[in-house]
Amino acid sequence: MARVFSGIQPTGDIHLGNYLGAVRRWVAVQHEADALFCVVDLHALTLPRDPTELRTRTLELTALLVGAGIDPEVCTLFAQSHVPEHAELAWVMACTASFGELRRMVQFKDKSEGNDFVSAGLFTYPTLQAADILLYDTDEVPVGDDQRQHLELARDLALRFNGRYGETLVVPRHVIPPVGARIMDLQHPMAKMSKSRESPQGTIGVLDDPATITRKLKRSVTDADGEVRYDPVAKPGVTNLLTILAAVTDGDPEVLAGRYQQYGPLKADCAEAVVEALRPVRQRYAELRADPGATAAVLATGATKAADIAGVTVERVRAAVGLTPRQRTALGPRRGRPGTLVAMADTDLATRARTLLTEERAGLLGQLVELGDDGDGASFDDGHADSSQVSAEKGEVLVLVENLKAQLREVDRAIAKIDGDVPDASFGTCEECKEPIAADRLEAMPATRWCITHA
Repeated sequence: MARVFSGIQPTGDIHLGNYLGAVRRWVAVQHEADALFCVVDLHALTLPRDPTELRTRTLELTALLVGAGIDPEVCTLFAQSHVPEHAELAWVMACTASFGELRRMVQFKDKSEGNDFVSAGLFTYPTLQAADILLYDTDEVPVGDDQRQHLELARDLALRFNGRYGETLVVPRHVIPPVGARIMDLQHPMAKMSKSRESPQGTIGVLDDPATITRKLKRSVTDADGEVRYDPVAKPGVTNLLTILAAVTDGDPEVLAGRYQQYGPLKADCAEAVVEALRPVRQRYAELRADPGATAAVLATGATKAADIAGVTVERVRAAVGLTPRQRTALGPRRGRPGTLVAMADTDLATRARTLLTEERAGLLGQLVELGDDGDGASFDDGHADSSQVSAEKGEVLVLVENLKAQLREVDRAIAKIDGDVPDASFGTCEECKEPIAADRLEAMPATRWCITHA
C-alpha cells in the first residue's frame, strides 16, 4: 500500500470549494492508501499571526477534518509542530538546497513582491515542505500545479542527499489528484471560490448556518436570458450552480440542466442540497468543539503515530551526515524534560529497554501530576480580558495532557510485553506482521508496537 502525505494550513476558513475539491478526496484516499494528513501550523508562521487565533484555528481545523469524515483510526491526522523532527529535517534540507533554487521558487516571488517585510521563513518554506514529505518515506504526493515546483524541489533534494550520503530518503512521486469539482465564487463566477478573496457573499463556509447558505445561493449571480444550460464560457454563473448541485448529489451537471427551466428552482434545490450535504459535518464539528479534550486526543494520537515513523527517518539522516548518536534520556529524544541518561550498552536489549521505559514512565507520571488529569493543575488568568486566549491556552494544555496519557499507555503496554503480561504480543515483535523489529529501532523507540514497514 502506497504512503500518501498531504498538508493543509490552519489559516482562513474552509469553504465549499475546499471541501468538494480536496477534503472529500482525502476522505476517500484514507481507505485506499497509508495516508498522513498534517495541519501544517509551522508553515503558517511565515507571516505574522495572532497566537490565540493560530491555536484556535489549529484545533478548529482538526475538528472540521474529522467532522468531514477523516477517521483518526484509519489514517494519521496530526499537527506539524507536535512532531519536532519536521524542524530538524528542515534544517538538513536547507543545507542541501542551494540559494539559487530557493530564489527561483515562483510562490516566494509572488508572496514577497511589494511587502516591506519578508521573513527568511518564507524564503526557506520549500525546505520545510520537503522535510514534511521526506520525513515519512512518502511514496505519493497529490498536488496541483501551484505546488508542483515545490514537490520537484523535494524530489531533487532527496536525490541529491542520497547521492552524497547513500540511499537514505525515499524519493516521492508526483500524483495528479483526480479532478474535483471546480467551485467558483458565487458573485464573481469567473474566479475560484477562495478563503482569501474579499467576497464574503460569494463564498460558502463549510460551517455557515443553513439560512446563510440559502441566502448566498439564492443571491448568486447568473445572467439575464433565463435559460438553464451548462456552458462554462457563456453562462459561468448558472454553470457554477449546476456544478455545485452535481458535486453534492453525485450527479451530472449537463443532465441536471435539463430538469430546470428557471433559475429560481435551480437555486432553491442547490441550496437545499448543500445544506443537507454539510449538515453532518457541522453536527460532528459541534460535538468535537464542545469537548476540547476530544480534539486534543485526536492530535495526541496522531502525533504519536507520526513520530514513530519520523523518528526513524531522522536517525537515518543523522547517521548519514555524520552527527554523533544521541544519548537517550529517560523521556526519549522527543520529550521536552531531561531525565537520567541510559546508554545502550552491551547488555540484554529487553533489560535495557525496560530500564528506559520505567524511567520514562516516572517522568510522564510526574508531568501528569503537575498538570492534573484534566489540565486543572495548570494556571490560567481566567480574569484575562481576552477570554478566547484563555480558552485557547486551556485547549493547548489539554492537547499536552492527552499526548502524555497516550505516551503513558504505550509505555505501560511495552513494559507489560517485556514482563510477558500481554498474551497476544511479545516485546520486539511487530504487532502487525509478527516479524522481529530491528534492534536499532527498538533502541530508538522501545515502546513501539510496529516494525518500520507497518509503522
